[in-house]
Amino acid sequence: MRCPLFFIHGAYMKLEEIKPMRSKFKLSSSNKEYSVRPFTLEDEIWAVNTLGASIDNVFVGGSINYDNFTRILYRIICDKSDFKRVTTMTYDDNGDEVEESIGGYKKFQTMVMNDDDKTSILKAFTEILKKSRPEIGKALESDSKKKG
Repeated sequence: MRCPLFFIHGAYMKLEEIKPMRSKFKLSSSNKEYSVRPFTLEDEIWAVNTLGASIDNVFVGGSINYDNFTRILYRIICDKSDFKRVTTMTYDDNGDEVEESIGGYKKFQTMVMNDDDKTSILKAFTEILKKSRPEIGKALESDSKKKG
């Protein structure tokens, strides 16, 4: 199937150039593929108000704050039905039985189980960041070329 072309500002553009497409990742724990949507202004405001940093600052200093990263990524997952709150009995660090309730981004964090999962979610995040903010995508590509 050919992608339709649209004439905008004196040039032909493909639909995916006008509207960023979704990115996907797969988790081994559920053996399921998840889609993430592009970032919105609301997401940017939420990140600053909730995390104290912009979405662009997730990779500050060459390392990743996985707690903030997974919170941001969870926010843009399209179908969150696998991350509903569940309550189970478990044991705390002292060996005492406790009731634990987990859901949302915390449950998502528990489902990222290995390096393949981390690579998959990082790739989806980077793809959607490039699509949402082309200038950031260029900077990420430049950084990876310098390291490579």
